[in-house]
Order: sequence, then C-alpha cells, then structure tokens
Amino acid sequence: MIDDMQDQIDAQAAAIDILSEDNRKQASTIDQQAAAIQELQQLVKSLQGNVDV
Repeated sequence: MIDDMQDQIDAQAAAIDILSEDNRKQASTIDQQAAAIQELQQLVKSLQGNVDV
C-alpha cells in the first residue's frame, strides 16, 4: 500500500519535472521571439526614417 503510494508520488514528481523542463524551453523560446520582435521594430523604425511619406 505505502509502496504503491510512493510509486504514484514518484511518477507525479517525474511528470512535474518534465513539465518544468517544457516550461523552461517555452520561456527560452518566448525570450528569443521577444528579441527578434525588438530587432524587427528597430528595423521598421530605421526604414521609416529613410522613407518620405
């Protein structure tokens, strides 16, 4: 009985570890996307400065 409960706890802990790693990867991807968006915004501002409207 206790062994079964410990096995369930261990399995849940492993699942949490996997989800935590997925969250870290997503956060890294979001950071990269944010940096790319900032670069694009700077490029747009630069291009707008070179065009007479």
